[in-house]
Amino acid sequence: MAGGQRRVLLLLLRHAQSENNHAGADDSASPADVGATRLADPPLSERGFAQSEACASWINSEFGARIVHIHCSPMIRTLQTVVPLAQVLSDVPISLHTDAFEVGGCFNGPRADDGRGHPLHYGLGPAEIRKLIPAMRVSAEDFASSPGWWRGGFESDVESRARAARVCEWAWSQVPLEPRDPAAELPVGVLVTHGFFISYLLQAMLGVGAGGSGPSVALLSANGAIWLLELRITCVAGQAEARSFAVLAAGRTDHVPPPLRSGQKLNGFEIPRCME
Repeated sequence: MAGGQRRVLLLLLRHAQSENNHAGADDSASPADVGATRLADPPLSERGFAQSEACASWINSEFGARIVHIHCSPMIRTLQTVVPLAQVLSDVPISLHTDAFEVGGCFNGPRADDGRGHPLHYGLGPAEIRKLIPAMRVSAEDFASSPGWWRGGFESDVESRARAARVCEWAWSQVPLEPRDPAAELPVGVLVTHGFFISYLLQAMLGVGAGGSGPSVALLSANGAIWLLELRITCVAGQAEARSFAVLAAGRTDHVPPPLRSGQKLNGFEIPRCME
């Protein structure tokens, strides 16, 4: 490995509007009736399907030829979000990323209940996932201990943040360490995931959040929002020595037509309608 900088772009895409989002039964909300309306693994809403088409069209037009891999959370709403993109980029490999699911996991009932007293949900199995996206790369190891990708029950906040730290390390592993033509455009990786998890992932990358001495942080993403990160690894004498990254776009939604936009509520914060 020669010296110099190695770089890659990582595009984080929050899923399009789900039926829970549409019904106001978001994971982060806990109204009295949310247990009756909230689905453990909801599909997209009608608006969400339209948002997913808009996202695919923009990503393909801006980055299509540069995208080297698409990774996707195993939840239904992310899988349905990525379908149009997988169709227009049919030559690009697409893989299930079973650490990129939403904070808390695939659980029934309001978040405040921590899954207690509610039936377990295990998520989709490999055949169901491939029915949605035939080209999806799925590892048998991800389904070795349950009927679906999820173990059942509720994931603690400590577990969620540890998982975000793992995905942070995975993101750095996407930086190609082989020398490349400095005049060539940067390769792009895509990760389709969730709003709450994007907040935890970005906190892990920034080294802020739970356990620190500063204030708590919430980084909100509207449905279909895009975060674009440039990751750099500096190599010295053939060894990876230093990491740095920049946020090139933060929660961008202007690729989604205004009538289709929908925001996010997280930890008591809410994206204003004028900013969706």
